[in-house]
Amino acid sequence: MKQHLRAVKKNFPVVILAVFAMVLIACQTTTVSAASHRTLYVFGDSWSAEMAEGPFQQALAAHPAAESIALQSYAIGGTTLEQWAADEDEMFSELLEAIEADPQPAPIVFFTLGGNDILEEWADPEALAEPLEDVLVELLETREDLQVIVGNYDVVNPNIDSDECNSWFLERFDSTDPADINPIWLTLNDTYQDVASQFNRVQVVNTYGSLQGQPGAPNISTWSPQQYFTDCIHLNAEGYARYLDTIFSNALTN
Repeated sequence: MKQHLRAVKKNFPVVILAVFAMVLIACQTTTVSAASHRTLYVFGDSWSAEMAEGPFQQALAAHPAAESIALQSYAIGGTTLEQWAADEDEMFSELLEAIEADPQPAPIVFFTLGGNDILEEWADPEALAEPLEDVLVELLETREDLQVIVGNYDVVNPNIDSDECNSWFLERFDSTDPADINPIWLTLNDTYQDVASQFNRVQVVNTYGSLQGQPGAPNISTWSPQQYFTDCIHLNAEGYARYLDTIFSNALTN
C-alpha cells in the first residue's frame, strides 16, 4: 500500500494525492458503518441467554443477508414474562432505553418468555396473554421502525435426568405422558399468536416440532430426541441450531 502511494505521489500533484486519501478514508468509514447497520436485541429467559452466548452468532454468520446485524443481549436466565412486564429491577427499562437510543435503523427484538411462568409459577398459558400484551405495547412504543419476533419453545424431554425431571413434571402437570403435557405448551403458542395478531410489526414463530424435524407440526405423542438437550428443558448447541433454523426460515430471512 505504501509503495502504491509513493508511485501515485511521483506521478500526480500533491492535491490529487490529498483527494485520493480523502476518498480512501470515506470508503473505509462507509464499510465500517455498514458492517453493523442494524441491531438485533435478544432478551428473555435462559433459552434466549444461552442462544445469545454462541448459537445466535453462529446462525447470523451462516446467513449472508444477516452479516450486517449486530447482536445485543439483555437476556437473564430464570426470568418470567411477569417480571419483564412489571419491569422488575428495571431490566425492561434498560432494554427500552437502548432500543430508543439506537442510531441504526429498523432494530429487531427477539425473545423467549413464559416457560418459567408455567414451570416455576404454575401459571396457565392463557393467563400470560395480558403480560405479553403489556410487553409488546412497551416495545412498539419505543420507535416506529422496530420489528418484534416472539420465539416459542419446543417439545422438551423429561426422560433426561429422568428421576428428577419426571418427578418435577408429575408435580407440575400431574402426568409424565407427552400427550398430556405437549398440548399445554401448544396452548402457549396459540395464546401468543392471538395476542400478536392485534399488533403490526410483531411475529410469533411456531417452533414446536423443530427438534423432531417438522417445525410447526409436532408429534404431541412423543418427546423430542434426547441428543439435542443438556437437561430436560434446555438445549445443547446442536439443538439451538435446529431451533434457530426455524426462526431464520420464518422470521429473519430479509
